[in-house]
Amino acid sequence: MTGYRPPVGVVAFARLEWERLLPIPGQVLVRVGDKLEATDVVARALQPGALYALNAARALGVGNSALPRYMVKAEGEDVQERQVLAAKGGVFGLFRKKCVAPVSGSIASVAQGRILLEREPVTLELRANVRGEVINVIPDRGAVIASTGALVRGAWSSGKEGYGIVRVIGEREQPLTADLIDSSCHGALVVGGASVTREALDKAQEAKVRAIVVGGIDANLREHAAGLDYPVVAMQGFGEMPMSQAAHALFEKHQGREAMVAPRQAARASARPEIMIALPSDQEATRAAAQWGEATAGTRVLLTRAPYAGLAGQVADAAQRLQDPDTGIAFWGVRVLLDDGRKLAVPLTNLDLIQEDPAG
Repeated sequence: MTGYRPPVGVVAFARLEWERLLPIPGQVLVRVGDKLEATDVVARALQPGALYALNAARALGVGNSALPRYMVKAEGEDVQERQVLAAKGGVFGLFRKKCVAPVSGSIASVAQGRILLEREPVTLELRANVRGEVINVIPDRGAVIASTGALVRGAWSSGKEGYGIVRVIGEREQPLTADLIDSSCHGALVVGGASVTREALDKAQEAKVRAIVVGGIDANLREHAAGLDYPVVAMQGFGEMPMSQAAHALFEKHQGREAMVAPRQAARASARPEIMIALPSDQEATRAAAQWGEATAGTRVLLTRAPYAGLAGQVADAAQRLQDPDTGIAFWGVRVLLDDGRKLAVPLTNLDLIQEDPAG
């Protein structure tokens, strides 16, 4: 029995809102109205270092209560990696027993025969990962960024975020293999074919790719993919299957543009990865609207995207910003009254004008 595979969503142009949040409270560096590039820092936080419990009394061969007498460093003192924290000298300094720091940090406490070492804090920077405008600020956590671009929603991802330049390699119906990964993939969001091999995933790690996007992935590779430094996205689901033509064509069209991979609504089991390809500005929508200036009410049109591909109808009103009631995605489009009586909101990019012969 074949499991349910959610359909791939492709929106050629939409206005999107991305919530960028720190995992811990910190300092927000942007304000409402700020125009951001993908590499701009939205917020910053000081992430506490990891804790290491060292059984120093056992290392020195002394009782727990005796450890403080052999401490070389005091509580609160900063230490460097491999620096001696406590020592018990032998005869003339020979056979000296000691406890050394495994990492740089500071001594948080000395109690019950153990030294608690806290690693140096790490500065965590949250980048926008998308070009856009700040429309809301969440105090101490981050911001909401509005952006315009093409959106592709897939079936599964390894759960990480990624940002890079779109690069399409190989054929849509062929596996993404290790021999296709080279130095040109460094820093790129690599779009492959029908599947991906384990060797290709490992070579992509070495090449420091920012993301791998393919049609399908072997279910046995899920755990391996989750352990990589970059996100892996399967547009169609599990197994070897070509990426949808619409999605692959969109990636090919926008090669060289910046793109972001995000696991939307990650707290929900039904979460699906989304890839947003940044477009320069609302000029794209203005240009599309200008091309459709003649599409007044009554203009005949043909729908070109599934599930309505091939159906015809007439434009009900002028081009405007509309919103998909199911996904909440905003797009530039028109309402179309189909010949069968249904009325749909359709993106302009999913329509063709029907040229009527004036001679009849």
